[in-house]
Amino acid sequence: MNRLTRTSRVAFFLCDIQTKFSQHIYKYNHMKAIAAKMISASNILDVPLMVTEHIPDKLGNTDPTLDISKAHVLKKSTFSMLTPEVESECAKMYSNKGVDHVVLFGIESQVCVLQTTLDLLDKGIAVTVLQDGVSSIHPGEIPVALARIRQAGAHISTSESVLFQIMHDAGHPGFKQIQSLLKETKKESSDALDAFCLSSKTQFLFAVYHKDHYPAGDAKMQAPKRGNGSDFDPNAKGFETITCTIEGTVDHTDSLGCAGRYGDGDLQWMTAGKGIVHGEMFPLVKQTPEGNFTRFFQLWINLPSKSKMVEPNQLMHWSENVTRFSTPDSQAKATVWAGSLHGHKALPAIRDSWANTESNDVNIWFLQLKKGAHFTLPKSAQGSNRSMYLVEGSEVTLDKSTIVPGSSMVEFKDPASGELVIENTGAKDVDILVLQGKPIGEPVAQHGPFVMNTRDEIMQAFTDYRRTQFGGWPWPEDAMVFPREKGRFLSLKGQVDELPPSKDRKDEL
Repeated sequence: MNRLTRTSRVAFFLCDIQTKFSQHIYKYNHMKAIAAKMISASNILDVPLMVTEHIPDKLGNTDPTLDISKAHVLKKSTFSMLTPEVESECAKMYSNKGVDHVVLFGIESQVCVLQTTLDLLDKGIAVTVLQDGVSSIHPGEIPVALARIRQAGAHISTSESVLFQIMHDAGHPGFKQIQSLLKETKKESSDALDAFCLSSKTQFLFAVYHKDHYPAGDAKMQAPKRGNGSDFDPNAKGFETITCTIEGTVDHTDSLGCAGRYGDGDLQWMTAGKGIVHGEMFPLVKQTPEGNFTRFFQLWINLPSKSKMVEPNQLMHWSENVTRFSTPDSQAKATVWAGSLHGHKALPAIRDSWANTESNDVNIWFLQLKKGAHFTLPKSAQGSNRSMYLVEGSEVTLDKSTIVPGSSMVEFKDPASGELVIENTGAKDVDILVLQGKPIGEPVAQHGPFVMNTRDEIMQAFTDYRRTQFGGWPWPEDAMVFPREKGRFLSLKGQVDELPPSKDRKDEL
Protein backbone atom coordinates (compact mmCIF):
# COMPACT_ATOMS: atom_id res chain seq x y z
CA MET A 1 0.00 0.00 0.00
CA ASN A 2 1.63 3.23 -1.16
CA ARG A 3 1.97 5.89 1.48
CA LEU A 4 1.04 9.47 0.70
CA THR A 5 4.30 11.38 0.23
CA ARG A 6 5.58 14.54 -1.43
CA THR A 7 6.39 12.50 -4.56
CA SER A 8 2.91 10.95 -4.87
CA ARG A 9 0.96 11.81 -8.00
CA VAL A 10 -2.11 12.63 -5.96
CA ALA A 11 -5.63 13.65 -6.93
CA PHE A 12 -8.52 14.72 -4.70
CA PHE A 13 -11.83 12.92 -5.36
CA LEU A 14 -15.00 14.71 -4.21
CA CYS A 15 -17.87 12.22 -4.29
CA ASP A 16 -21.48 13.28 -4.90
CA ILE A 17 -21.93 16.23 -2.50
CA GLN A 18 -25.19 17.31 -4.16
CA THR A 19 -28.04 19.59 -3.20
CA LYS A 20 -30.62 16.80 -3.00
CA PHE A 21 -28.74 15.15 -0.12
CA SER A 22 -28.31 18.20 2.10
CA GLN A 23 -31.36 17.52 4.28
CA HIS A 24 -30.65 13.81 4.71
CA ILE A 25 -26.93 13.31 5.33
CA TYR A 26 -25.68 13.14 8.91
CA LYS A 27 -23.78 16.34 9.83
CA TYR A 28 -23.92 17.45 6.21
CA ASN A 29 -22.57 20.95 6.86
CA HIS A 30 -19.60 19.61 8.82
CA MET A 31 -18.71 17.25 6.00
CA LYS A 32 -19.22 20.00 3.40
CA ALA A 33 -16.88 22.33 5.32
CA ILE A 34 -14.08 19.78 5.01
CA ALA A 35 -14.80 19.46 1.29
CA ALA A 36 -14.53 23.24 0.93
CA LYS A 37 -11.19 23.20 2.74
CA MET A 38 -9.87 20.45 0.47
CA ILE A 39 -11.03 22.34 -2.64
CA SER A 40 -9.09 25.40 -1.49
CA ALA A 41 -6.07 23.24 -0.69
CA SER A 42 -6.19 21.65 -4.14
CA ASN A 43 -5.84 25.10 -5.69
CA ILE A 44 -2.97 26.07 -3.38
CA LEU A 45 -1.06 22.81 -3.82
CA ASP A 46 -1.93 22.40 -7.51
CA VAL A 47 -3.52 19.01 -6.84
CA PRO A 48 -6.05 17.90 -9.47
CA LEU A 49 -9.64 17.77 -8.21
CA MET A 50 -12.10 15.25 -9.62
CA VAL A 51 -15.80 15.80 -8.82
CA THR A 52 -18.63 13.42 -9.63
CA GLU A 53 -22.37 14.02 -9.60
CA HIS A 54 -24.63 10.99 -9.23
CA ILE A 55 -27.59 11.16 -11.65
CA PRO A 56 -27.68 14.99 -11.44
CA ASP A 57 -30.89 15.23 -13.51
CA LYS A 58 -32.71 13.68 -10.55
CA LEU A 59 -30.45 14.47 -7.58
CA GLY A 60 -29.23 17.93 -8.49
CA ASN A 61 -25.76 19.28 -9.10
CA THR A 62 -22.89 19.74 -6.67
CA ASP A 63 -23.77 21.99 -3.73
CA PRO A 64 -23.48 25.53 -5.17
CA THR A 65 -21.63 26.78 -2.07
CA LEU A 66 -18.65 24.62 -3.12
CA ASP A 67 -16.42 26.30 -5.72
CA ILE A 68 -15.61 23.57 -8.21
CA SER A 69 -14.90 25.91 -11.11
CA LYS A 70 -11.37 24.52 -11.51
CA ALA A 71 -12.32 20.87 -11.06
CA HIS A 72 -12.95 18.06 -13.51
CA VAL A 73 -16.72 17.52 -13.09
CA LEU A 74 -18.29 14.35 -14.48
CA LYS A 75 -21.74 12.80 -14.28
CA LYS A 76 -22.25 9.17 -13.31
CA SER A 77 -24.92 6.60 -12.69
CA THR A 78 -22.64 3.95 -11.14
CA PHE A 79 -22.03 3.99 -7.41
CA SER A 80 -18.25 4.05 -7.92
CA MET A 81 -16.58 7.26 -9.03
CA LEU A 82 -14.13 5.28 -11.15
CA THR A 83 -16.07 5.37 -14.41
CA PRO A 84 -14.21 4.99 -17.72
CA GLU A 85 -14.42 8.78 -18.14
CA VAL A 86 -12.89 9.44 -14.71
CA GLU A 87 -10.22 6.81 -15.31
CA SER A 88 -9.36 8.45 -18.65
CA GLU A 89 -9.05 11.90 -17.05
CA CYS A 90 -6.81 10.54 -14.28
CA ALA A 91 -4.52 8.85 -16.83
CA LYS A 92 -3.89 12.25 -18.49
CA MET A 93 -2.79 13.92 -15.27
CA TYR A 94 0.84 14.53 -14.36
CA SER A 95 1.97 14.71 -18.00
CA ASN A 96 0.23 11.44 -18.82
CA LYS A 97 1.99 9.59 -16.00
CA GLY A 98 -1.37 9.21 -14.28
CA VAL A 99 -2.50 9.35 -10.67
CA ASP A 100 -1.05 6.89 -8.15
CA HIS A 101 -2.79 8.10 -4.96
CA VAL A 102 -6.32 9.40 -4.41
CA VAL A 103 -7.57 11.35 -1.39
CA LEU A 104 -11.30 10.61 -1.19
CA PHE A 105 -14.12 12.47 0.58
CA GLY A 106 -17.88 12.86 0.17
CA ILE A 107 -20.97 10.65 0.47
CA GLU A 108 -22.21 8.03 1.24
CA SER A 109 -19.47 6.25 3.12
CA GLN A 110 -20.90 2.72 2.80
CA VAL A 111 -21.90 3.02 -0.87
CA CYS A 112 -20.11 5.34 -3.29
CA VAL A 113 -17.06 6.04 -1.10
CA LEU A 114 -16.55 2.34 -0.36
CA GLN A 115 -17.05 1.17 -3.93
CA THR A 116 -14.77 3.90 -5.29
CA THR A 117 -12.08 2.81 -2.84
CA LEU A 118 -12.33 -0.84 -3.85
CA ASP A 119 -12.20 -0.02 -7.57
CA LEU A 120 -9.18 2.25 -7.15
CA LEU A 121 -7.32 -0.36 -5.14
CA ASP A 122 -8.07 -2.97 -7.80
CA LYS A 123 -6.39 -0.66 -10.32
CA GLY A 124 -3.27 -0.41 -8.14
CA ILE A 125 -4.03 3.16 -7.04
CA ALA A 126 -3.50 3.88 -3.35
CA VAL A 127 -6.35 5.54 -1.44
CA THR A 128 -6.62 7.75 1.64
CA VAL A 129 -10.18 8.32 2.88
CA LEU A 130 -10.82 11.34 5.10
CA GLN A 131 -12.54 10.29 8.31
CA ASP A 132 -13.61 13.90 8.92
CA GLY A 133 -14.79 14.27 5.31
CA VAL A 134 -17.21 11.37 4.68
CA SER A 135 -20.73 10.82 5.93
CA SER A 136 -23.95 8.85 5.39
CA ILE A 137 -27.66 9.18 6.04
CA HIS A 138 -27.36 6.88 9.06
CA PRO A 139 -24.33 7.71 11.26
CA GLY A 140 -23.97 4.07 12.29
CA GLU A 141 -22.94 3.22 8.73
CA ILE A 142 -19.82 5.41 8.89
CA PRO A 143 -17.58 3.40 11.27
CA VAL A 144 -18.61 0.12 9.64
CA ALA A 145 -17.73 1.49 6.19
CA LEU A 146 -14.42 2.92 7.37
CA ALA A 147 -13.48 -0.41 8.93
CA ARG A 148 -14.26 -2.19 5.64
CA ILE A 149 -12.28 0.43 3.69
CA ARG A 150 -9.29 0.02 5.96
CA GLN A 151 -9.55 -3.76 5.79
CA ALA A 152 -9.39 -3.51 1.98
CA GLY A 153 -6.00 -1.78 2.23
CA ALA A 154 -6.76 1.96 2.17
CA HIS A 155 -5.50 4.55 4.63
CA ILE A 156 -7.91 6.36 6.96
CA SER A 157 -6.73 9.84 7.87
CA THR A 158 -7.98 13.41 8.39
CA SER A 159 -7.94 16.44 6.16
CA GLU A 160 -5.24 18.32 8.06
CA SER A 161 -3.01 15.27 8.38
CA VAL A 162 -3.22 14.64 4.64
CA LEU A 163 -2.26 18.21 3.76
CA PHE A 164 0.83 18.03 5.94
CA GLN A 165 1.76 14.68 4.37
CA ILE A 166 1.56 16.16 0.88
CA MET A 167 3.70 19.18 1.81
CA HIS A 168 6.14 17.05 3.83
CA ASP A 169 8.03 20.05 5.31
CA ALA A 170 7.73 23.77 6.02
CA GLY A 171 9.86 24.54 2.99
CA HIS A 172 7.01 23.65 0.63
CA PRO A 173 6.01 26.70 -1.46
CA GLY A 174 2.37 26.32 -0.39
CA PHE A 175 3.08 25.92 3.33
CA LYS A 176 2.20 29.47 4.43
CA GLN A 177 -1.02 29.52 2.43
CA ILE A 178 -2.06 26.13 3.81
CA GLN A 179 -1.20 27.31 7.31
CA SER A 180 -3.47 30.33 6.78
CA LEU A 181 -6.21 28.11 5.38
CA LEU A 182 -6.04 25.86 8.44
CA LYS A 183 -6.30 28.87 10.74
CA GLU A 184 -9.27 30.24 8.80
CA THR A 185 -11.08 26.90 8.92
CA LYS A 186 -10.08 25.97 12.46
CA LYS A 187 -13.61 26.08 13.89
CA GLU A 188 -15.16 24.20 10.96
CA SER A 189 -12.44 21.56 11.17
CA SER A 190 -12.86 21.21 14.92
CA ASP A 191 -16.64 20.81 14.52
CA ALA A 192 -16.13 18.10 11.88
CA LEU A 193 -13.69 16.25 14.09
CA ASP A 194 -16.15 16.42 16.98
CA ALA A 195 -18.87 15.05 14.69
CA PHE A 196 -16.95 12.25 13.03
CA CYS A 197 -13.77 11.43 14.95
CA LEU A 198 -13.70 12.30 18.62
CA SER A 199 -15.05 10.54 21.66
CA SER A 200 -14.17 10.74 25.32
CA LYS A 201 -16.92 8.29 26.32
CA THR A 202 -14.74 5.24 25.85
CA GLN A 203 -11.09 4.41 26.25
CA PHE A 204 -11.19 2.44 22.97
CA LEU A 205 -10.53 4.77 20.06
CA PHE A 206 -10.70 2.27 17.22
CA ALA A 207 -11.57 -1.37 16.64
CA VAL A 208 -11.27 -3.13 13.31
CA TYR A 209 -11.61 -6.76 12.30
CA HIS A 210 -9.25 -7.83 9.52
CA LYS A 211 -10.17 -10.87 7.47
CA ASP A 212 -8.06 -11.15 4.34
CA HIS A 213 -7.21 -13.87 1.86
CA TYR A 214 -3.89 -13.07 0.24
CA PRO A 215 -2.59 -15.20 -2.64
CA ALA A 216 0.19 -17.74 -2.42
CA GLY A 217 3.64 -16.25 -2.62
CA ASP A 218 6.29 -17.29 -5.11
CA ALA A 219 9.84 -18.29 -4.19
CA LYS A 220 10.57 -14.67 -3.26
CA MET A 221 7.26 -14.24 -1.38
CA GLN A 222 5.98 -12.05 -4.19
CA ALA A 223 2.31 -11.84 -5.13
CA PRO A 224 1.02 -12.55 -8.64
CA LYS A 225 0.25 -8.84 -8.95
CA ARG A 226 1.44 -5.63 -7.34
CA GLY A 227 1.57 -5.63 -3.56
CA ASN A 228 2.78 -7.88 -0.75
CA GLY A 229 0.16 -7.28 1.87
CA SER A 230 -0.42 -3.84 3.35
CA ASP A 231 0.72 -1.81 6.31
CA PHE A 232 -1.04 0.27 8.94
CA ASP A 233 -0.78 4.00 9.57
CA PRO A 234 2.99 4.63 9.67
CA ASN A 235 3.04 7.24 12.45
CA ALA A 236 1.49 7.06 15.91
CA LYS A 237 1.50 9.21 19.04
CA GLY A 238 -0.46 9.38 22.29
CA PHE A 239 -2.14 5.95 22.42
CA GLU A 240 -1.39 2.25 22.20
CA THR A 241 -2.26 -0.48 19.74
CA ILE A 242 -3.29 -4.02 20.60
CA THR A 243 -3.05 -6.51 17.74
CA CYS A 244 -5.01 -9.66 18.58
CA THR A 245 -4.21 -12.33 16.03
CA ILE A 246 -6.36 -15.36 15.25
CA GLU A 247 -4.63 -16.76 12.19
CA GLY A 248 -2.01 -15.60 9.71
CA THR A 249 1.43 -13.98 9.96
CA VAL A 250 2.42 -10.37 10.65
CA ASP A 251 5.90 -8.80 10.27
CA HIS A 252 6.57 -5.71 12.42
CA THR A 253 9.28 -3.05 12.13
CA ASP A 254 9.53 0.39 13.69
CA SER A 255 11.62 3.53 14.05
CA LEU A 256 13.18 2.30 17.30
CA GLY A 257 14.90 -0.50 15.39
CA CYS A 258 12.55 -3.10 16.91
CA ALA A 259 11.13 -5.94 14.85
CA GLY A 260 9.11 -9.09 15.12
CA ARG A 261 7.13 -11.80 13.42
CA TYR A 262 3.96 -12.96 15.13
CA GLY A 263 0.52 -14.39 14.46
CA ASP A 264 -1.71 -17.46 14.84
CA GLY A 265 -2.94 -16.43 18.28
CA ASP A 266 -0.11 -14.16 19.44
CA LEU A 267 -0.96 -10.82 21.09
CA GLN A 268 1.11 -7.68 20.52
CA TRP A 269 0.84 -4.54 22.67
CA MET A 270 2.60 -1.41 21.39
CA THR A 271 2.65 1.90 23.22
CA ALA A 272 3.17 4.78 20.78
CA GLY A 273 3.66 7.26 23.62
CA LYS A 274 5.63 10.30 22.48
CA GLY A 275 5.81 9.00 18.93
CA ILE A 276 6.82 6.08 16.76
CA VAL A 277 6.92 5.18 13.06
CA HIS A 278 5.92 1.58 12.42
CA GLY A 279 4.73 -0.85 9.80
CA GLU A 280 2.95 -4.18 9.86
CA MET A 281 3.25 -6.33 6.74
CA PHE A 282 1.52 -9.59 5.88
CA PRO A 283 4.20 -11.77 4.28
CA LEU A 284 3.14 -14.30 1.68
CA VAL A 285 4.93 -17.16 3.41
CA LYS A 286 2.72 -19.98 2.12
CA GLN A 287 3.13 -21.22 -1.44
CA THR A 288 0.28 -23.73 -1.35
CA PRO A 289 -2.87 -23.18 -3.47
CA GLU A 290 -5.01 -22.07 -0.53
CA GLY A 291 -2.82 -18.97 -0.15
CA ASN A 292 -2.33 -16.86 2.97
CA PHE A 293 -5.22 -16.13 5.32
CA THR A 294 -5.09 -13.46 8.00
CA ARG A 295 -7.64 -12.88 10.71
CA PHE A 296 -7.07 -10.48 13.58
CA PHE A 297 -8.35 -7.45 15.45
CA GLN A 298 -6.45 -4.23 15.79
CA LEU A 299 -7.55 -2.04 18.68
CA TRP A 300 -6.47 1.45 19.67
CA ILE A 301 -6.74 2.22 23.37
CA ASN A 302 -6.19 5.75 24.58
CA LEU A 303 -3.52 6.80 27.04
CA PRO A 304 -4.27 9.24 29.87
CA SER A 305 -2.58 12.64 29.58
CA LYS A 306 0.11 11.69 32.10
CA SER A 307 1.24 8.82 29.84
CA LYS A 308 0.98 10.38 26.38
CA MET A 309 4.66 11.33 26.28
CA VAL A 310 6.12 8.11 27.68
CA GLU A 311 8.82 6.28 25.76
CA PRO A 312 7.41 3.96 23.08
CA ASN A 313 7.35 0.36 24.17
CA GLN A 314 6.35 -3.08 22.95
CA LEU A 315 5.21 -6.31 24.58
CA MET A 316 4.50 -9.70 23.03
CA HIS A 317 2.36 -12.43 24.54
CA TRP A 318 2.93 -15.62 22.59
CA SER A 319 -0.09 -17.73 21.74
CA GLU A 320 1.14 -20.61 23.89
CA ASN A 321 0.73 -18.39 26.98
CA VAL A 322 -2.46 -16.49 26.13
CA THR A 323 -5.37 -17.25 28.49
CA ARG A 324 -8.08 -19.43 26.93
CA PHE A 325 -10.79 -21.68 28.33
CA SER A 326 -13.91 -23.59 27.26
CA THR A 327 -17.32 -24.02 28.85
CA PRO A 328 -17.96 -27.39 30.54
CA ASP A 329 -19.95 -28.63 27.54
CA SER A 330 -17.11 -27.57 25.13
CA GLN A 331 -19.64 -25.66 23.01
CA ALA A 332 -18.10 -22.25 23.67
CA LYS A 333 -14.51 -20.99 23.89
CA ALA A 334 -13.19 -17.75 25.35
CA THR A 335 -9.87 -15.99 24.85
CA VAL A 336 -9.00 -13.37 27.48
CA TRP A 337 -6.71 -10.78 25.89
CA ALA A 338 -7.07 -8.28 28.75
CA GLY A 339 -8.71 -8.30 32.17
CA SER A 340 -10.35 -11.45 33.48
CA LEU A 341 -13.40 -13.57 32.77
CA HIS A 342 -14.99 -16.09 35.11
CA GLY A 343 -11.79 -16.37 37.15
CA HIS A 344 -9.50 -16.69 34.13
CA LYS A 345 -7.02 -13.81 34.24
CA ALA A 346 -5.24 -12.41 31.18
CA LEU A 347 -1.51 -11.86 30.99
CA PRO A 348 -0.41 -8.38 32.16
CA ALA A 349 -0.97 -5.39 29.90
CA ILE A 350 1.95 -3.31 28.70
CA ARG A 351 3.68 -1.07 31.25
CA ASP A 352 1.96 2.31 30.70
CA SER A 353 -1.47 1.04 29.65
CA TRP A 354 -4.76 2.22 31.10
CA ALA A 355 -5.50 -1.50 31.26
CA ASN A 356 -2.70 -2.04 33.76
CA THR A 357 -4.77 -0.65 36.62
CA GLU A 358 -7.29 -3.29 37.68
CA SER A 359 -9.85 -0.75 38.91
CA ASN A 360 -10.16 0.61 35.35
CA ASP A 361 -11.97 -2.66 34.48
CA VAL A 362 -10.45 -2.93 31.00
CA ASN A 363 -11.42 -6.26 29.46
CA ILE A 364 -10.95 -7.64 25.96
CA TRP A 365 -12.65 -10.99 25.31
CA PHE A 366 -12.97 -13.10 22.18
CA LEU A 367 -15.85 -15.58 22.26
CA GLN A 368 -16.47 -18.44 19.84
CA LEU A 369 -19.86 -20.15 20.15
CA LYS A 370 -21.01 -23.20 18.25
CA LYS A 371 -24.56 -23.40 16.93
CA GLY A 372 -26.96 -23.56 19.89
CA ALA A 373 -24.25 -22.67 22.43
CA HIS A 374 -24.68 -20.03 25.10
CA PHE A 375 -22.24 -17.99 27.17
CA THR A 376 -22.84 -15.77 30.21
CA LEU A 377 -21.06 -12.44 30.55
CA PRO A 378 -20.61 -11.22 34.14
CA LYS A 379 -21.74 -7.76 35.10
CA SER A 380 -19.14 -5.02 34.75
CA ALA A 381 -17.84 -2.67 37.40
CA GLN A 382 -19.89 0.45 38.06
CA GLY A 383 -19.12 3.20 35.55
CA SER A 384 -17.77 0.89 32.86
CA ASN A 385 -18.94 0.79 29.27
CA ARG A 386 -19.23 -2.35 27.18
CA SER A 387 -19.57 -3.00 23.45
CA MET A 388 -19.95 -6.23 21.54
CA TYR A 389 -19.03 -6.96 17.91
CA LEU A 390 -20.54 -9.97 16.13
CA VAL A 391 -17.94 -10.47 13.37
CA GLU A 392 -18.72 -14.02 12.22
CA GLY A 393 -21.99 -15.93 12.14
CA SER A 394 -25.60 -15.07 11.35
CA GLU A 395 -27.16 -14.08 14.68
CA VAL A 396 -27.16 -14.28 18.45
CA THR A 397 -29.90 -13.65 20.99
CA LEU A 398 -29.27 -11.67 24.18
CA ASP A 399 -31.13 -12.72 27.34
CA LYS A 400 -33.64 -14.64 25.19
CA SER A 401 -35.18 -11.38 23.98
CA THR A 402 -32.95 -9.28 21.72
CA ILE A 403 -31.83 -10.72 18.37
CA VAL A 404 -28.54 -9.34 17.05
CA PRO A 405 -27.85 -10.05 13.36
CA GLY A 406 -24.40 -10.81 11.95
CA SER A 407 -21.87 -8.01 11.33
CA SER A 408 -23.41 -5.89 14.09
CA MET A 409 -22.15 -3.84 16.99
CA VAL A 410 -24.04 -3.49 20.27
CA GLU A 411 -23.38 -0.86 22.93
CA PHE A 412 -24.81 -1.78 26.32
CA LYS A 413 -26.47 0.93 28.38
CA ASP A 414 -25.78 -0.47 31.85
CA PRO A 415 -23.48 -3.51 31.85
CA ALA A 416 -23.13 -3.21 35.64
CA SER A 417 -26.80 -4.05 36.18
CA GLY A 418 -26.41 -7.81 35.89
CA GLU A 419 -25.25 -10.83 33.95
CA LEU A 420 -25.97 -11.19 30.24
CA VAL A 421 -26.61 -14.48 28.42
CA ILE A 422 -25.52 -14.71 24.79
CA GLU A 423 -27.03 -17.58 22.82
CA ASN A 424 -26.07 -18.56 19.29
CA THR A 425 -29.50 -18.90 17.69
CA GLY A 426 -28.21 -18.73 14.13
CA ALA A 427 -27.29 -21.41 11.62
CA LYS A 428 -23.51 -20.90 11.86
CA ASP A 429 -20.82 -20.75 14.53
CA VAL A 430 -20.26 -17.20 15.77
CA ASP A 431 -17.21 -15.14 16.71
CA ILE A 432 -17.69 -12.20 19.07
CA LEU A 433 -15.38 -9.46 20.36
CA VAL A 434 -16.29 -7.81 23.67
CA LEU A 435 -14.64 -4.58 24.81
CA GLN A 436 -15.19 -3.22 28.30
CA GLY A 437 -13.74 -0.66 30.68
CA LYS A 438 -14.03 2.65 32.44
CA PRO A 439 -13.49 5.73 30.28
CA ILE A 440 -10.43 7.84 30.93
CA GLY A 441 -12.67 10.90 31.17
CA GLU A 442 -10.36 13.38 29.47
CA PRO A 443 -10.87 15.42 26.28
CA VAL A 444 -9.77 13.68 23.09
CA ALA A 445 -8.19 15.49 20.16
CA GLN A 446 -7.38 13.21 17.25
CA HIS A 447 -5.82 13.69 13.86
CA GLY A 448 -5.40 10.34 12.17
CA PRO A 449 -2.85 8.40 14.24
CA PHE A 450 -2.08 11.35 16.55
CA VAL A 451 -4.23 11.30 19.70
CA MET A 452 -3.80 14.02 22.32
CA ASN A 453 -6.01 16.07 24.66
CA THR A 454 -6.11 19.45 22.89
CA ARG A 455 -5.85 20.88 19.38
CA ASP A 456 -2.66 22.72 20.37
CA GLU A 457 -1.10 19.40 21.37
CA ILE A 458 -2.03 17.97 17.98
CA MET A 459 -0.27 20.86 16.25
CA GLN A 460 2.75 20.27 18.48
CA ALA A 461 2.67 16.59 17.50
CA PHE A 462 2.99 17.57 13.84
CA THR A 463 5.87 19.88 14.75
CA ASP A 464 7.57 17.09 16.70
CA TYR A 465 7.20 14.69 13.79
CA ARG A 466 8.59 17.16 11.25
CA ARG A 467 11.52 17.87 13.56
CA THR A 468 12.42 14.35 14.69
CA GLN A 469 10.62 11.95 12.31
CA PHE A 470 10.05 10.01 15.57
CA GLY A 471 13.54 8.63 15.21
CA GLY A 472 13.51 8.12 11.44
CA TRP A 473 13.38 4.80 9.61
CA PRO A 474 16.42 2.56 10.20
CA TRP A 475 15.34 -0.20 7.80
CA PRO A 476 16.52 -0.64 4.20
CA GLU A 477 12.94 -0.91 2.87
CA ASP A 478 9.74 1.00 3.65
CA ALA A 479 7.86 -2.30 3.74
CA MET A 480 10.03 -4.84 5.52
CA VAL A 481 9.26 -8.53 5.12
CA PHE A 482 11.45 -11.13 6.80
CA PRO A 483 12.64 -14.35 5.13
CA ARG A 484 10.12 -17.16 4.74
CA GLU A 485 12.14 -19.50 6.97
CA LYS A 486 12.19 -16.99 9.83
CA GLY A 487 10.06 -18.16 12.75
CA ARG A 488 8.20 -16.04 15.25
CA PHE A 489 10.40 -13.65 17.21
CA LEU A 490 10.50 -10.31 18.97
CA SER A 491 13.59 -8.13 18.69
CA LEU A 492 13.81 -5.13 21.00
CA LYS A 493 16.79 -2.88 20.42
CA GLY A 494 19.62 -3.63 22.80
CA GLN A 495 18.08 -6.88 24.05
CA VAL A 496 18.43 -10.55 23.19
CA ASP A 497 15.72 -11.71 20.78
CA GLU A 498 12.65 -13.13 22.48
CA LEU A 499 11.30 -16.40 21.08
CA PRO A 500 8.02 -18.23 21.73
CA PRO A 501 8.11 -21.08 24.25
CA SER A 502 7.84 -23.82 21.60
CA LYS A 503 10.79 -26.03 22.48
CA ASP A 504 10.95 -27.74 19.12
CA ARG A 505 10.31 -24.49 17.19
CA LYS A 506 7.46 -26.03 15.21
CA ASP A 507 6.30 -22.52 14.45
CA GLU A 508 9.14 -22.10 11.98
CA LEU A 509 8.09 -22.50 8.39
